[in-house]
Formats: sequence, C-alpha cells, structure tokens
Amino acid sequence: MQEGNMKKEDKKGIVILQAEVMLEKETLEIGKKILALAQQYRTNLILLVGALGAGKTALTKGIGEALGIPAEKVTSPTFALIHEYQGKQGIMYHMDFYRLDSWEEVLELGFEEYVDQPGIVVIEWADKFIYHFSNPFIMVKIFWKDFSAREIVVEYWE
Repeated sequence: MQEGNMKKEDKKGIVILQAEVMLEKETLEIGKKILALAQQYRTNLILLVGALGAGKTALTKGIGEALGIPAEKVTSPTFALIHEYQGKQGIMYHMDFYRLDSWEEVLELGFEEYVDQPGIVVIEWADKFIYHFSNPFIMVKIFWKDFSAREIVVEYWE
C-alpha cells in the first residue's frame, strides 16, 4: 500500500501506539494520546502521513484539544499552509505540505524557526519531505482498512 512517497513497509521508527478507529471521536482521542507521547519522548515535531480524507486534520484536532484548543477552531491549512493556535496548555503550529513541491519552499515558510520555538509542530503530508526532518520526531501513519475503519500507527523516530 502506497501512502504519498512512503510505503507502509518502509518503517524505520519504533511503533509506540497502534489502533483501529471508526469514529471521529476515537480519532480525536488518539490525537490526545499522541500529544502525550510526544511529550513523553521529548519531541515537539509530529508528522502525519495518510491519504486524502484519512483523518489527519481530525488527529490534529485531538492534539489541539489536549493543548486546550477547541476542536472546532482547528481547520486544515491546505491553502494557508500554516495555522497557529494558542491553547491553555501551549501553542500548536499546524502545517500542510500538500501544495509544496520542494524542501526550499518548506524552509521559506520558516519551518526551522517554528520547530525551534516552544510549542508543538504538526505537519500534514510530511511524507513528501520525510528524509529532510531531523530526529527525534513522532510519525503518525493512517491507513484505510475499509470504507469506515482506519488503522493508525504511531512511531517514534530517534
């Protein structure tokens, strides 16, 4: 199964969470767990990989909720490229690389400055530039199992 530029069998991280979800509220709960794992593993970078409509933004809503950001405030930054949210427990930078064609474009967005700031950086379509990211980071892969079920695999890359 191909997800963007990365194949499922290309895993190089350590699997730290795996779940099957069917409902959006389950996806939001997994997002909350992902934030806790990022904090536990001391990384602020969360990379999301999955097909169009797989649930990347829903996961980000869950991460945001864990930071005190209302889920309804979190929207896909496909056209804006970056959304910044201030929550009661911290800040989240939500990026979408779907429309970017080169790592130079990523750098022009100020990617390195965001990662170096306090806060959580969540990137949709991160697989387009996966080998440019510096470890450590959390990678979340979302695979369709059937029409309504998704498998979510969370890896820690050190």
